Amino acid sequence: MTKAELYHQISLLRNRLHIRHYPIESIRLCRTNGIWVGPMPMKTPGLRGMAFMGHNSSEQDIILLKESSSAKENNFNCAHELIHLTLHRNNPKKTFQCYESVRNTQNSFEEWQANEGAAELLVPYRFFIPRYVELCRKHRFDRESKVVDELADEFGVLPGVIAFRIDNLNYEIACYLAGTPCEQLPLLSATEQKKRQIKVLHKKHYCVHCTAVISPSQAFCHVCGKTMRHPSTAFNSPKYGAGYMKYSKIEMDENGRVIVCPRCGNEEPFPAGGHCVICNAPTENTCLGEYDDTYSPQRSGPCSESKKVHLPGNARHCPFCGAPTSFQEAQLLRPWQEELQEEMRRTNSRQLIQIADNQEEDFPFCYPSDDDDFPLSVS
Repeated sequence: MTKAELYHQISLLRNRLHIRHYPIESIRLCRTNGIWVGPMPMKTPGLRGMAFMGHNSSEQDIILLKESSSAKENNFNCAHELIHLTLHRNNPKKTFQCYESVRNTQNSFEEWQANEGAAELLVPYRFFIPRYVELCRKHRFDRESKVVDELADEFGVLPGVIAFRIDNLNYEIACYLAGTPCEQLPLLSATEQKKRQIKVLHKKHYCVHCTAVISPSQAFCHVCGKTMRHPSTAFNSPKYGAGYMKYSKIEMDENGRVIVCPRCGNEEPFPAGGHCVICNAPTENTCLGEYDDTYSPQRSGPCSESKKVHLPGNARHCPFCGAPTSFQEAQLLRPWQEELQEEMRRTNSRQLIQIADNQEEDFPFCYPSDDDDFPLSVS
């Protein structure tokens, strides 16, 4: 059973149990659906729960939970046992003893199914991923633990379960941040990713002011122009996490020139350091430098560092000195504030969350990529 197949089974279970609201109280859910659930003092080290299948339709299924565990711990433990009772019904084995870590006497694949299935039941990826990204952006000036704690409270689980979800949904989060809607995310386990030689991390360095993906070595953000190195404003330092967004950019060739004029659509070859012959728009994104003095209308010209590289197609500011770029001056790029507000509205988790697991729409698929705008290409 693949991760996608497992999640489909959890979707069927969710629909069969008429789950429409979160957070889930798994103990109440099981009792409502005819499963006997009760506490039990468990003295065996690491033992956290047990499940017993009724031998026929007249016998009741039973779940026993460690009585000394917290409510949030047993919320997950009960869901774990419920997945055993649901997915492993046809197994010869009718009793399951579950521990904090898998033991040699257990079926490791069945335990993976129960753990991953319980996590998906309590923290559905379609709810979780947009909410996780939204909170990372909201709390981009705070520690990541604040995001984890808030999500744990929202879903009624321990912070460890949220950390487990962040880790196990790493690839799916990366796809979402690359532009793939939740309904079309590829669901791949770590084993499946390894077989396909997929190596990607959803976390990147980004500017906390505008959330643009940046290089940690940049002196200034190339989108909003904020300094990254001011000693008294540590909150402006690059952050590593999932709170970023990718801004629109003008496509450039390997020589750092536009492929198509962004203003008039001219596709004729452009000379080095030139302008479009039709509309006079700049064909290279360069640092304009600062004004010579307060009375001079002339720029000082590109800073020395920017002359060594091609500035990317989304740079509004020079990453070395913070001065405006030629694309910014010519108004070829949208104001970053507009794009940020639009993205915040688009990814509002309250609007995105939908229960319809059988929804099928034709959405574009966007694979995650480590091909960021930085490091800069050398000219």
